[in-house]
Amino acid sequence: NKSDKKFYTWYKKHSKAFYDILTKITILISR
Repeated sequence: NKSDKKFYTWYKKHSKAFYDILTKITILISR
């Protein structure tokens, strides 16, 4: 699937920031 590949490329490029945001949300929830 073309869109899946595009998303995967975008995700690999932004995975660090995405992971940071996910971590912050997890910390906020677990408080």
